[in-house]
Amino acid sequence: METSSLLIQLKDSGCRITRTRRAVLGALAASRVLLSADDLRRSLAGRGLKVNKTTVYRELAFLTGRNILHEIHLGDGTVRYRVCPATHHHHVICLKCRRAEDVALEGGLRELEDDIGQSKGFRVLHHTLEFFGVCPDCDVAERAGTPTDGSGGGIAAPPDGSEERRGGREP
Repeated sequence: METSSLLIQLKDSGCRITRTRRAVLGALAASRVLLSADDLRRSLAGRGLKVNKTTVYRELAFLTGRNILHEIHLGDGTVRYRVCPATHHHHVICLKCRRAEDVALEGGLRELEDDIGQSKGFRVLHHTLEFFGVCPDCDVAERAGTPTDGSGGGIAAPPDGSEERRGGREP
């Protein structure tokens, strides 16, 4: 998603566009991998912008509250973020490099949500659904015996600020 259209959307809704907000949104929009708050701070520092931890968390909460960012949990206790379109969608996430891509699922889910709500007596407000696996680049590297995350396996090490994408892919 393009940063400029998101900034216009924020401005049109009466929100201030600060240098930090612009930088946070730009870093997240440019990244093909999921970023944690610490990853984001390192990325911003690598771009010459020192931002304290509290400010980063406030910006993440602000953008998440306006449905510009989605929180994604990989099960390791660290919340990661991704700029997402306003339409309902899901994600496929690589557990090696943390690359994430949007997935639109057609049909069936709304009816399934209704059926679950009725059978359990709940009024379902929303749901989340994430697919976890290994992306094609990491799969090829894994088959060749080449570690993709610097540790020989597991969830990727956070970016060091100088590298936001793995494997040389462009956003």
